[in-house]
Amino acid sequence: MTATSYRVAAVAAILSAATTFLLWLLPRLYASPQGFDEIVQLHQNSTYLARLWVNYVHIFFALLAYAATAVLLWRRSPALAGFGLICLLLWGFVELIGVSVNIFAVNSAWRAQFDTASPEVQAQLRVLLLGFPAVWDALFFVLLSGFLVGTFCFGVAAVIGDGLERWVGLLFLLAVPLTLAIMLGGYTSVTVFDAVVSWAYPALQPISRVVLGIWLWREGANNSFKPNPLRGSA
Repeated sequence: MTATSYRVAAVAAILSAATTFLLWLLPRLYASPQGFDEIVQLHQNSTYLARLWVNYVHIFFALLAYAATAVLLWRRSPALAGFGLICLLLWGFVELIGVSVNIFAVNSAWRAQFDTASPEVQAQLRVLLLGFPAVWDALFFVLLSGFLVGTFCFGVAAVIGDGLERWVGLLFLLAVPLTLAIMLGGYTSVTVFDAVVSWAYPALQPISRVVLGIWLWREGANNSFKPNPLRGSA
């Protein structure tokens, strides 16, 4: 990779920090829908739709940064770097699928058509709209699993490094218990960690991605491709 490639990945990491914060902030700018009728009208809520599009773009920023991270960590631990990237690609792919379905099927089609549809069609749309949250919960469990394993692998590979790389590793590892707490709160009756997640997530994840971006920028200068002066021209 060239220095420019690492710098692009570093900027992507910084942008993923900004989008992570927006994903936490935007849902707090509108009232949660109460009842089915308000849920149907979400397709008219510009802030809600903005959150979905931010989520969509966020994944590409994060994946670009993670790909560059895997290249750097490969030199020390190819197994952890490679498997970690595979798991994070799983996270990104599943979340892209879920968000795309939410944007185009749930909102642009089902919710948008509901008010003007015939009673028979409304009954069918109601089933789809009531069933989608369960489908999304299943997809979310898969993507959280990928994120959990991927950040653990990257963290273990990076934490044995020096300087800023060690901090990158520590921040990756801190994402592991945070992700576990989210999974416990969402899929079990264990909600004791929910309060911790509510304040730790908007602090830890943006900060960790900013630090990742700084590390990628610095490492790019040290690991960029430099032509061999002893090699003759073709």
